[in-house]
Amino acid sequence: MGQSSDNSRMEKLLDQVDRPGSWPALSPSPRSTTQAPANSSLNPGATFGGGAPSQPQNLFTPRNILRALMGAPPQGTKSGSFSSKRGNVEENLQTARDQASRAESACERASSGSDKEARMSAAEEARYAASAAREAADRASGQAENTTGDIADLAAQARGAADQAQAAADRATANAEGGGW
Repeated sequence: MGQSSDNSRMEKLLDQVDRPGSWPALSPSPRSTTQAPANSSLNPGATFGGGAPSQPQNLFTPRNILRALMGAPPQGTKSGSFSSKRGNVEENLQTARDQASRAESACERASSGSDKEARMSAAEEARYAASAAREAADRASGQAENTTGDIADLAAQARGAADQAQAAADRATANAEGGGW
Protein backbone atom coordinates (compact mmCIF):
# COMPACT_ATOMS: atom_id res chain seq x y z
CA MET A 1 0.00 0.00 0.00
CA GLY A 2 1.19 3.51 -0.71
CA GLN A 3 1.50 6.40 1.68
CA SER A 4 -1.56 8.04 0.13
CA SER A 5 -3.68 5.06 1.07
CA ASP A 6 -2.29 5.05 4.62
CA ASN A 7 -3.03 8.76 4.98
CA SER A 8 -6.62 8.36 3.84
CA ARG A 9 -7.12 5.45 6.26
CA MET A 10 -5.73 7.56 9.08
CA GLU A 11 -8.05 10.43 8.16
CA LYS A 12 -11.03 8.07 8.28
CA LEU A 13 -9.95 6.82 11.71
CA LEU A 14 -9.62 10.36 13.00
CA ASP A 15 -13.04 11.23 11.61
CA GLN A 16 -14.51 8.26 13.48
CA VAL A 17 -12.85 9.35 16.71
CA ASP A 18 -14.27 12.85 16.36
CA ARG A 19 -17.81 11.68 15.55
CA PRO A 20 -20.07 11.81 18.65
CA GLY A 21 -21.48 8.43 19.55
CA SER A 22 -18.75 6.48 17.79
CA TRP A 23 -17.25 5.44 21.13
CA PRO A 24 -19.08 4.19 24.19
CA ALA A 25 -19.44 6.85 26.85
CA LEU A 26 -17.86 6.26 30.22
CA SER A 27 -20.43 6.55 32.95
CA PRO A 28 -19.34 8.96 35.66
CA SER A 29 -19.28 7.83 39.24
CA PRO A 30 -22.31 8.96 41.28
CA ARG A 31 -20.03 10.91 43.61
CA SER A 32 -18.48 13.01 40.83
CA THR A 33 -21.89 14.11 39.56
CA THR A 34 -23.12 15.31 42.93
CA GLN A 35 -20.05 17.02 44.39
CA ALA A 36 -17.83 19.65 42.85
CA PRO A 37 -14.09 19.58 43.51
CA ALA A 38 -12.86 21.78 46.37
CA ASN A 39 -11.06 24.15 44.02
CA SER A 40 -14.06 24.57 41.75
CA SER A 41 -15.90 27.83 41.35
CA LEU A 42 -19.06 25.72 41.61
CA ASN A 43 -18.24 25.06 45.26
CA PRO A 44 -17.46 28.53 46.62
CA GLY A 45 -17.89 27.48 50.27
CA ALA A 46 -15.08 24.95 50.11
CA THR A 47 -11.97 25.76 52.08
CA PHE A 48 -8.41 24.71 51.45
CA GLY A 49 -8.22 20.98 52.02
CA GLY A 50 -11.98 20.66 52.43
CA GLY A 51 -14.69 19.41 50.12
CA ALA A 52 -14.44 16.55 47.67
CA PRO A 53 -11.07 15.71 46.14
CA SER A 54 -10.78 16.70 42.52
CA GLN A 55 -10.94 13.82 40.09
CA PRO A 56 -7.92 13.33 37.82
CA GLN A 57 -8.55 13.84 34.14
CA ASN A 58 -8.95 10.57 32.25
CA LEU A 59 -6.15 10.58 29.69
CA PHE A 60 -7.22 7.22 28.28
CA THR A 61 -9.83 8.62 25.93
CA PRO A 62 -10.10 7.05 22.49
CA ARG A 63 -8.70 10.23 20.91
CA ASN A 64 -5.66 10.28 23.22
CA ILE A 65 -5.00 6.59 22.65
CA LEU A 66 -5.02 7.21 18.91
CA ARG A 67 -2.77 10.26 19.34
CA ALA A 68 -0.29 8.16 21.34
CA LEU A 69 -0.30 5.44 18.70
CA MET A 70 0.49 8.08 16.07
CA GLY A 71 3.39 9.42 18.15
CA ALA A 72 1.68 12.60 19.36
CA PRO A 73 1.33 13.47 23.04
CA PRO A 74 -2.08 13.02 24.65
CA GLN A 75 -4.05 16.24 24.97
CA GLY A 76 -3.80 17.76 28.42
CA THR A 77 -0.25 16.54 29.09
CA LYS A 78 3.19 18.07 29.03
CA SER A 79 4.53 15.10 27.06
CA GLY A 80 6.06 15.96 23.75
CA SER A 81 6.78 19.52 24.80
CA PHE A 82 9.93 19.60 22.67
CA SER A 83 8.04 18.55 19.55
CA SER A 84 5.30 21.12 20.12
CA LYS A 85 7.88 23.79 20.95
CA ARG A 86 9.74 22.96 17.76
CA GLY A 87 6.54 23.39 15.75
CA ASN A 88 5.83 26.73 17.43
CA VAL A 89 9.38 27.96 16.88
CA GLU A 90 9.25 26.85 13.23
CA GLU A 91 5.94 28.68 12.77
CA ASN A 92 7.39 31.87 14.26
CA LEU A 93 10.53 31.48 12.13
CA GLN A 94 8.35 31.31 9.02
CA THR A 95 6.43 34.38 10.16
CA ALA A 96 9.68 36.28 10.71
CA ARG A 97 10.94 35.24 7.26
CA ASP A 98 7.67 36.24 5.60
CA GLN A 99 7.72 39.63 7.29
CA ALA A 100 11.38 40.16 6.36
CA SER A 101 10.48 39.47 2.73
CA ARG A 102 7.58 41.90 3.00
CA ALA A 103 9.91 44.55 4.47
CA GLU A 104 12.43 44.04 1.64
CA SER A 105 9.68 44.43 -0.96
CA ALA A 106 8.39 47.58 0.71
CA CYS A 107 11.95 48.90 0.87
CA GLU A 108 12.27 48.55 -2.90
CA ARG A 109 9.03 50.50 -3.38
CA ALA A 110 10.21 53.18 -0.93
CA SER A 111 13.40 53.59 -2.94
CA SER A 112 11.86 54.33 -6.31
CA GLY A 113 9.30 56.58 -7.89
CA SER A 114 8.62 60.28 -7.73
CA ASP A 115 5.52 60.06 -5.49
CA LYS A 116 6.82 60.88 -2.02
CA GLU A 117 3.55 59.87 -0.36
CA ALA A 118 3.76 56.39 -1.94
CA ARG A 119 7.40 56.07 -0.83
CA MET A 120 6.50 57.12 2.72
CA SER A 121 3.63 54.62 2.75
CA ALA A 122 5.98 51.85 1.63
CA ALA A 123 8.45 52.82 4.35
CA GLU A 124 5.67 52.62 6.92
CA GLU A 125 4.77 49.15 5.62
CA ALA A 126 8.41 48.11 5.97
CA ARG A 127 8.51 49.37 9.57
CA TYR A 128 5.29 47.48 10.35
CA ALA A 129 6.69 44.28 8.80
CA ALA A 130 9.93 44.69 10.78
CA SER A 131 7.93 45.05 13.98
CA ALA A 132 5.92 41.90 13.18
CA ALA A 133 9.14 40.02 12.39
CA ARG A 134 10.67 41.12 15.71
CA GLU A 135 7.57 39.98 17.61
CA ALA A 136 7.72 36.58 15.92
CA ALA A 137 11.44 36.28 16.68
CA ASP A 138 10.84 37.20 20.32
CA ARG A 139 8.13 34.53 20.57
CA ALA A 140 10.46 31.99 18.98
CA SER A 141 13.25 32.89 21.41
CA GLY A 142 10.94 32.54 24.38
CA GLN A 143 9.68 29.19 23.16
CA ALA A 144 13.22 27.95 22.54
CA GLU A 145 14.35 28.48 26.13
CA ASN A 146 15.43 25.25 27.84
CA THR A 147 15.27 23.24 24.61
CA THR A 148 17.70 21.35 22.44
CA GLY A 149 20.26 23.04 20.18
CA ASP A 150 18.34 22.64 16.92
CA ILE A 151 15.31 24.47 18.33
CA ALA A 152 17.57 27.25 19.64
CA ASP A 153 19.12 27.44 16.15
CA LEU A 154 15.67 27.96 14.63
CA ALA A 155 15.05 30.80 17.08
CA ALA A 156 18.41 32.32 16.10
CA GLN A 157 17.35 32.16 12.46
CA ALA A 158 14.12 33.97 13.39
CA ARG A 159 16.17 36.70 15.11
CA GLY A 160 18.32 36.95 11.97
CA ALA A 161 15.22 37.38 9.82
CA ALA A 162 13.96 40.09 12.19
CA ASP A 163 17.33 41.87 11.94
CA GLN A 164 17.08 41.68 8.14
CA ALA A 165 13.56 43.12 8.27
CA GLN A 166 14.70 45.97 10.53
CA ALA A 167 17.60 46.81 8.21
CA ALA A 168 15.18 46.91 5.26
CA ALA A 169 12.82 49.17 7.23
CA ASP A 170 15.68 51.51 8.10
CA ARG A 171 16.77 51.68 4.44
CA ALA A 172 13.16 52.22 3.35
CA THR A 173 12.72 55.12 5.76
CA ALA A 174 15.97 56.76 4.69
CA ASN A 175 15.19 56.30 1.01
CA ALA A 176 11.60 57.51 1.29
CA GLU A 177 12.66 60.68 3.10
CA GLY A 178 15.66 61.23 0.80
CA GLY A 179 13.70 61.04 -2.43
CA GLY A 180 14.75 57.65 -3.70
CA TRP A 181 17.62 56.88 -6.03
